[in-house]
Amino acid sequence: MTRKSDVREFQYKTKDGKGQMFSVDLIDQSRAETRCTFFGAAVDTFFNAIQQKQMYSFSGGRIKKGDSRYCPHEYEITFDEGASIAPAEDDAACPHMLYKFTSLDALPNMSPGSTVDIAAVIIEADECMDIPLKAGGTKPRRNVTLFDDSGVSCRLTIWGEKASLEWNQGSVMLAKSAKLSDFGGRSLNTSFASSIFLDQEAFRAHQRASALSEWYSSRGLHEQNAARSISTDQRASGPPQTVAEMQQEANLLESPVPEGSEQEIPGGHAAKALSSYHTIVPATITFIPHERAPFYKACPAEVSDEKAKGENKMRTCNRKVDICTDNKWRCASSHVCEAPCPRWMVSFAIADQSGSQFVSCFDETGQKMIGCSASDIAQLWDMKDTDAAAAMQLEHIFKSAQFKRWRLRLRSKKEVYNDEEKLKVSVVDCEQVSLAADGRKKLAEVQTALATLDMPGSALVGGAAATAGA
Repeated sequence: MTRKSDVREFQYKTKDGKGQMFSVDLIDQSRAETRCTFFGAAVDTFFNAIQQKQMYSFSGGRIKKGDSRYCPHEYEITFDEGASIAPAEDDAACPHMLYKFTSLDALPNMSPGSTVDIAAVIIEADECMDIPLKAGGTKPRRNVTLFDDSGVSCRLTIWGEKASLEWNQGSVMLAKSAKLSDFGGRSLNTSFASSIFLDQEAFRAHQRASALSEWYSSRGLHEQNAARSISTDQRASGPPQTVAEMQQEANLLESPVPEGSEQEIPGGHAAKALSSYHTIVPATITFIPHERAPFYKACPAEVSDEKAKGENKMRTCNRKVDICTDNKWRCASSHVCEAPCPRWMVSFAIADQSGSQFVSCFDETGQKMIGCSASDIAQLWDMKDTDAAAAMQLEHIFKSAQFKRWRLRLRSKKEVYNDEEKLKVSVVDCEQVSLAADGRKKLAEVQTALATLDMPGSALVGGAAATAGA
């Protein structure tokens, strides 16, 4: 058995309730491969009884044609709790894993949805993030950039426990049964059917890993600067967009699915992204609503940071607190404090020549864009109804923040609120546009354009002269 997936739950389409399943990949001495899937009570019977990279004899299964959405093989086998599975002696006749590697430069010529085996070097790795699932809960996800000796780089999205591993630049990775997507050019995704091996595990799994490691150490480290990317970096700053272009791109995002709706058996991957990143410059703040408090009171307790690398890392809880008794505050994690910390949670309208959009920002970006801390605003907010000077100062702060020009890095996604789908746009980073520097840049562009018109032999100059002579 070359691979065993985790147990997955799914929503039945034809009846109420949830089901469970897991799958394994098998290979025999003839190097033929197939997939076996266990449903319902068979999961309880066999999941803990069979282990990856062990030899077994299987009987009592039912053969059916493989579903190309989840299975890369022509046929697959399903087992119920009445099947017979027994350990067998390993006579070394069966390989532990069979790879059919595809180089990264071949991916643009393949159909989206294809299943491929990849050997590559990691040249960039994003932070691991917990992504909300349609069926509820979260799942770890990490994006990494792959590079191989074909001179091509490609993005790989890793889901599940493997996303929490140490993905370092220069590490060698083998991916079995990764899915090819046409989102952002060409990109790869793992699913419950994929197997991932890093560094030492990869070296033991196939000699291709060692060859790639030697190549990267000798030449690849220098060649990666000239790599041809077949994936669009969804977070890179990229060329600036207008507000209208941002909205048009964001409208193509995957729509959220309401809780309780029917879900497909897991294993596929979305053809659309859940979120997108945009750079808008210049963007002008046109309106900052502040009828309600533009901040929330956060829990200051120190908690363990499970996402941070290393041990004993701490972070601030920052969950919203509500007053309980005796001037004490409590958050959803049951931390109690006497002095909560105000944090920005403000929305405002931005606009450019193409349109307008409401965006939201939180503590750090809020402090940059408003020009003061949320604690300062909270003090004035508590006094505004009884102190006219505090109310005037509060209004002055918000008016002063309007009609300034910014370079904004935005993240967009769709969400459902009161059964209505809306576009939510958040500020990831911001930098105020210097009017003097922006003016000098535009002046230089005009001077360059005029110099081009004055060049001898310019068609525009000749045309202008002909018009003047006429």
